[in-house]
Amino acid sequence: MANSVQHNITALNANRNFGITQATVAKSTEKLSSGYKINRAADDAAGLSISEKMRRQIKGLTQASSNAQDGISAVQTAEGALTEVHDMLQRMDELATKAANGSLSEDDRKNVQDEVDTLLTEIDRVSETTKFNETYLLKGNGNKSVKTVNAHDAGLAGSLVDDASDATKAVFTAKAFGVGDTVKIGGTDYTIVGSAKSSDYQSIAEYTAPAADDKLIQNGVTYSYDSAHTAWKDSNGNTTTLRAGDTLVTGGEKKTLVGATGLAMNVSPEATPSWAAGDTVTDSNGNTYTYQTESTTAGVNLTNPGFYTAQPGAAVAGTATPDYTLAGGETYTIAASGATGTVPSPSGIASIDSIKENIKGLAAGTVVQIGSNIDSTGTVNDYKSYTIGVTTKADGSVYTADDVADLVKAGNYVNNGTNTFYALPSAAEKDTEITVNEAYDKMASALEQASNIGTDSDANSKAVVKNNGDGTFEITKGSVTVDNALTFNLHVGADADLTNKIGVSIDTMNASGLGIKGLNVKDATGEAATYAIDAIEDAIKKVSTQRSALGATQNRLEHTIKNLDNVVENTTSAEQEIRDTDMATEMVKFSSANILSQAGTSMLAQANQSNQGILSLLG
Repeated sequence: MANSVQHNITALNANRNFGITQATVAKSTEKLSSGYKINRAADDAAGLSISEKMRRQIKGLTQASSNAQDGISAVQTAEGALTEVHDMLQRMDELATKAANGSLSEDDRKNVQDEVDTLLTEIDRVSETTKFNETYLLKGNGNKSVKTVNAHDAGLAGSLVDDASDATKAVFTAKAFGVGDTVKIGGTDYTIVGSAKSSDYQSIAEYTAPAADDKLIQNGVTYSYDSAHTAWKDSNGNTTTLRAGDTLVTGGEKKTLVGATGLAMNVSPEATPSWAAGDTVTDSNGNTYTYQTESTTAGVNLTNPGFYTAQPGAAVAGTATPDYTLAGGETYTIAASGATGTVPSPSGIASIDSIKENIKGLAAGTVVQIGSNIDSTGTVNDYKSYTIGVTTKADGSVYTADDVADLVKAGNYVNNGTNTFYALPSAAEKDTEITVNEAYDKMASALEQASNIGTDSDANSKAVVKNNGDGTFEITKGSVTVDNALTFNLHVGADADLTNKIGVSIDTMNASGLGIKGLNVKDATGEAATYAIDAIEDAIKKVSTQRSALGATQNRLEHTIKNLDNVVENTTSAEQEIRDTDMATEMVKFSSANILSQAGTSMLAQANQSNQGILSLLG
């Protein structure tokens, strides 16, 4: 290479390399001082993009973990409050059980009711005031809706099931029972006896217009009336006809079919008394009515004389409607003579006592037939004939009227020479002796009372029980207006994906929401407290279900937090590999570049001195 002073190529080369080395030293210094391998996009464009995405995910997941922890705090707050509600409900159950005991007086139950009322108030207060971060957790979302209240079986023997096709209805089926059985209703043991009311029986001749929902129970098989084909059909389509002894369910009442076309109509085995003021009639339920021809309150004659529970008031005296209509089988007392008797049946269905009195009044020579059934013409079959005489003869040719009367049993068909009658079983003698139909009526009342616990007070919100007369009861559930459940979502992920939402739902936990609004345990018998036990049990179950749901949510959130923290840790580690400086490696680069920098400085100085030799040529 020629020596030249115009272009110092050696110096230029040394200077260029020195600049490169200085840039390398500067970058290493920057990386070592910041701790980051990437300080600008130029350092690693792809790495920077990946790193920033990871940083967004890390920050989002970190906040999601915090969100989940806040959710746990909210859930624990609600669950802690419900712990106290549980304790109060357990105390209420204890109080209701106590009030249901027959040894307590009505005043004792009022004292128990006072504590129940305070607990109900406290449950409402807890629901109203429990909050987390200004969110009320147990009082719902403020939007009200009407919800059904559970039906209850009132402790009756049988099964209660919800209607699968209609959530507002339920069906209770009583355990089968019959005459002679003991049935517990409202805490009282009742003995089922045969009925002396003609309304509990139906002669085949009278039953001429079956309805579509009527049922016929024959030898244990139930037939329904098919109005389209005017036939009785069972579930398999088999048909049958009406027979004496069958059970008929019509108009919500259960009756026994008796007789045939030959049963007497509008004829009684004894004369109906001519009623006078002061006469009384007592029905089979023990209710007494007095015959009145005028109202002493109003001082005027009644337009409708008849049997009344009490004297009609002045405002209605002239047009009052009697409280009682005569029915066969009821007992009466004649005020003037004190004589007693039985109201005769107009359809050939009469009480044993009534038939016996009729036989005792028959004339000598009258033939009485007593048998087990009658045919379609009204003829008594499987019968024995008894001729009324002055004395009973050993050869059986004649019998006294009293002896014949003593032969009449419940279920017999008796012909007195003029008419045929079916002998009803004897009437109940005690308050705890009731008929099957009366038992069904009491059951319906008990089911309605038990199912109305917790409902709103207006009539449209009350539970209604339909007595089908065959041991089944259709319950239209009552309702109560409550706030809808509070719902909120916890966001536990870094992305907008809806699967990152964990929903929390908390039902309204006040007395209305728990189905114990206005819970009553005070009455004279303890029945109200007995029915209250089931309602409290349902409330305890509802709180348990809610606490279980909250506990499950808390456990899920704890797992969520663990997973989030794990992902944050691993993502941070990955981001570090991309972004952070490897101090050892970078220090090696820095040392190497620093040595090269010093060497470059030395070489640049020597290159600048190399042209000094030209001066010797010029000298």
